[in-house]
Amino acid sequence: MIVKGTGSPVGLLIIQLAKRLDAHVIEIASDRYANLIATLGVG
Repeated sequence: MIVKGTGSPVGLLIIQLAKRLDAHVIEIASDRYANLIATLGVG
């Protein structure tokens, strides 16, 4: 899973949740919630 926007508190929360679910997370700082939501919807 690729999560964009990890510089935001919401992004950091999603990273933590994904790690708890043992998802492979690639953190990319910058970009907005639209990309975050799209990533979660797809992956």
